[in-house]
Amino acid sequence: MKKPFGFLIVLVAVIANFLVITPHALAAEKEKSPPVIKFDGLAVPIIEDGILTQYILVRFNVEVSSSDTARTAFIFRQAPYIRDAVVRSAYKTNLRLAGQANGLDQDKFRAMVRQSWAQFVSIKEIKRVVIVEVRPGPRL
Repeated sequence: MKKPFGFLIVLVAVIANFLVITPHALAAEKEKSPPVIKFDGLAVPIIEDGILTQYILVRFNVEVSSSDTARTAFIFRQAPYIRDAVVRSAYKTNLRLAGQANGLDQDKFRAMVRQSWAQFVSIKEIKRVVIVEVRPGPRL
């Protein structure tokens, strides 16, 4: 007599895969807009002359250009790694806007996000970076 455990494991794996992919796919189909990865409350360090002077909180979205559901799900799983890469890159880049004490150079920030993205996912799969909010923190 065969044991049905192999079939049960495959069934659970298929259901788990469906549950991971489905919310993103359904959201993309309902809105007919590109999938969006939201990065809320990212504390971006501002470094001047090698010294941490301030953190600026940034909320931004990355629109994904991929229409393939499986590929989009893979990209969403890479979001924590991309977030970490953005913060690490910020420690190496001066993101302060010239002439403003609490300003963020948004063009440099977008370019940095694209470079960080390219470490994990193809740069062709990023449609655009939308900065939603910039909130300066206190100077250190």
